[in-house]
Amino acid sequence: TTSGYNAEVAKHMSFDVFKRSNIYEDFKTQHPSIKTDLTLYEVNQHEYDGSIYVYMKITLFAKDTMTNQLISGGNLDVVYKVSNKDGQPFLEDKMEYVSENDVPQKFR
Repeated sequence: TTSGYNAEVAKHMSFDVFKRSNIYEDFKTQHPSIKTDLTLYEVNQHEYDGSIYVYMKITLFAKDTMTNQLISGGNLDVVYKVSNKDGQPFLEDKMEYVSENDVPQKFR
């Protein structure tokens, strides 16, 4: 989101998850307008201790207005810890891994 962490976003994710996921924060001073292409693929999900852990593969590309590549990442391994907040899914934590082999077995 380009509008930052606001009340609406806070309903769906923690500030920490937002800060580590929002690429606009990283580039807003140098590139106030960027175009992103994001693909999410859910590998699986498991429940532990009342939370659901969702293992995903993420592909992300970001370009500036001159079509210069800012970010390029394919098949990034991420596990989100999802809890229930006021009856809605809430992204509580985000764990990033270098490769699929680094993802703990319990999440695969």
